[in-house]
Amino acid sequence: MSLSMQSIHEVAKKRTRRARANVERAEAQLKSANETLEKAIPQGDTEQIEVAHIETKQAEEAVSKATGDLQVVETLLELEVAKADGPHEANGEGLKSLVRLLNRERKT
Repeated sequence: MSLSMQSIHEVAKKRTRRARANVERAEAQLKSANETLEKAIPQGDTEQIEVAHIETKQAEEAVSKATGDLQVVETLLELEVAKADGPHEANGEGLKSLVRLLNRERKT
């Protein structure tokens, strides 16, 4: 099974956009959590501190998803570079690596 350069580019662009969206979501969640903490800590408002904790956990999850997407993009780019280097003995390792990353992502 061979991936075309165009399909590699399309998947890489999609994953990059998704990673960016996850990072932006994490940034917004962390900003909100920090604002909540700035108000809640001086008042000793444990409920709001818990809300901030949840927002922080959600931000961590968004960063983790972005990291997974960027790992896929990195593998795709490595695959593309290998294809651009010209004829070589294809052992399928790049594609196998990509499939492992995608399968691991589905399980989480």
